[in-house]
Amino acid sequence: MNEEKEMSFHEKYCQLVMKLNTPKDIKNDFAGFDYRTAEGILKAVKLVCIDLELKNIVVITTEEVEFKEGRFYKRVTATITDGINKYTSTFSAREPESKPKMDESQVSGSASTYGRKYALQNLLMISDDVDPDSLDNSKEGLPNPKKATKTQLDALKKHSNEIAQLAKLEGIAFFEQITEKKFGQSVDINKINTEQLTTLNRYLNELEKYYKGKK
Repeated sequence: MNEEKEMSFHEKYCQLVMKLNTPKDIKNDFAGFDYRTAEGILKAVKLVCIDLELKNIVVITTEEVEFKEGRFYKRVTATITDGINKYTSTFSAREPESKPKMDESQVSGSASTYGRKYALQNLLMISDDVDPDSLDNSKEGLPNPKKATKTQLDALKKHSNEIAQLAKLEGIAFFEQITEKKFGQSVDINKINTEQLTTLNRYLNELEKYYKGKK
């Protein structure tokens, strides 16, 4: 009797990324927005691994302190591994000089929390272009993402349609499905900004590898 072939580490990673759904389930009533947490992401990862029976897959975060230009940064590395192979993503969060009603340990902890979340989001291709997280002040003064150009949108449409054909799905339905997974809601392909474009291109590249590998 033939035994079913064990999936490679990359195939397991693709399966996890495609199945993972991490809605912004924490509500900030004072500021009027919803956000997700590192703990919520890790919980969702565990549920997908159980559901898909992805054996030996572990996602962890580690951190170290950096001192640059008179300020402390928490450099967080998120890692997914099967004990042999691994992928990593790193994110640095600067400790604020002060935070109202927080002591020094809480200020340091807020940078760790923020860094963990964004390192995990980068690793697992979770978009967060609009997420005014309650502890975040690291993006103050940065410009909002620009709208993707027509050339970029045309290339995205072409790539998405090609993978939809590999997946044997209708193009528009396929695009709605992947934006729902990555952004928590369906997004009009003509209104994608540059940050969303980067996330979707990374995701589509992984999907392409996965579907071509199934041929």
